[in-house]
Amino acid sequence: MIMEYNLKEIFSQITPGTIFREGLDNILDAGTGALVVLEVKDTLGDLIDGGFELNCSFTPQRLHELSKMDGAIILDENATKIKYANVHLQPDKSFQTNESGTRHRSAQRVAKQTNNLVIAISERRNRITLYKGDFRYKVKNLGDLMIEASQAMKTFERYFVKEKETHKEIKNPYYTLREDEEIVLKLMDHFGVLEENGHIINGHTPVLAKNGELPIRAGKKLLVIDGGLSKAYQRTTGTAGYTLIYNSYGLRLASHKPFKSIEEAIEDSHEIISVIQLVDKAERKKVKDTETGELLIKNLKDLRILLKMYRSGHFTSKN
Repeated sequence: MIMEYNLKEIFSQITPGTIFREGLDNILDAGTGALVVLEVKDTLGDLIDGGFELNCSFTPQRLHELSKMDGAIILDENATKIKYANVHLQPDKSFQTNESGTRHRSAQRVAKQTNNLVIAISERRNRITLYKGDFRYKVKNLGDLMIEASQAMKTFERYFVKEKETHKEIKNPYYTLREDEEIVLKLMDHFGVLEENGHIINGHTPVLAKNGELPIRAGKKLLVIDGGLSKAYQRTTGTAGYTLIYNSYGLRLASHKPFKSIEEAIEDSHEIISVIQLVDKAERKKVKDTETGELLIKNLKDLRILLKMYRSGHFTSKN
């Protein structure tokens, strides 16, 4: 188990503004990956295979350039010296790992076996992951941290600042761009979603229905679900949110009334679902219209062919 003081030591080394973090960010920005080990007192030993020794001072530029090569980069424990590069690490495979990629599996095993701080940078996920012993942590990028910090400050203001004009939450550009059907279609195309039957589904986004906002946007290509299921939002939204329903009749969006009490629901004889909006109007889809149905039809045709061949004497049964 890593104690609190060790966590502080780990995070202080990769804090934004340090030259080591600058080197890691350079690798991320370049869209390349890397495996970096901060070795304490030659603890890697027999795990190192191949590569070459450098023993030069650390600079962000050198780390970036060396990351273009295959293999791991070995630094000293304070990330002030580059000891080796292009190293093939061979950890004991008896150490369990729940990672999928080769780089991250090696990183986790080396961390468990040596208790060194190991850093894996994924070019595909554009993410930095830290490993030390059994500890594993995905480093959040600065953009995400700034958004979280801003949201935390807004929450603080709502509790302690009386002036309501300061309570306005500044949304990121996506929430403006998502109203534009052309932008939404470009997003769908980027992720390989077909225009004729595809949609973008957004959750956890309040829909201010009392101000005329709608959950169906961008030419019915973007749908907002949830939209205020939390009771805290209902005074602002005027609804209790939305539920997306998909069945053989198509895609529908159910709007919910705020729930007040069991007694009132019984007396007024109404359910909390008030309005169901049809998103895609189409004929009812049957089993034969689905991918599974197409496969069943094909299998049925094959079985009929086999049955016909059996009846005509092409096959004989085994006793």
